[in-house]
Amino acid sequence: MAIVLSYYGNRESDAALDQAVRLASWMRTSLMIVVASHECGGTFADETSAEAHLWERLEGSEVSFEVMRCRRDMSMAETVLDWARRIDADMIVIGLRPGGSKNATIGNTATQILLDAPCPVMTSSWRFEDVNA
Repeated sequence: MAIVLSYYGNRESDAALDQAVRLASWMRTSLMIVVASHECGGTFADETSAEAHLWERLEGSEVSFEVMRCRRDMSMAETVLDWARRIDADMIVIGLRPGGSKNATIGNTATQILLDAPCPVMTSSWRFEDVNA
């Protein structure tokens, strides 16, 4: 079993990655990281750039991980949910955009994952203070 992470290469995904690495280390499990392509809403123009950013973020990590790309014939949410079911995931970790509860919106991908997940879902978000640290 493992933790599945939805990764777009943005601040929200980086915060979720940090949380997922800490959680995987604590749970003594591995990570299955699903990288979004540009067609799936990814931040980078291609998966290679997103993966390069991801590898930089994971440098020195002691947690074992596998990197998968968003399937071309599925949405990001469908790909994440498919992998979570295939590997009988312990948990899914996703990043959310920060905002107060009054103004918070949850995107389509996060909504689908939260509603259809076969396991617990942990959400993470970056904070403005994190940027200035």
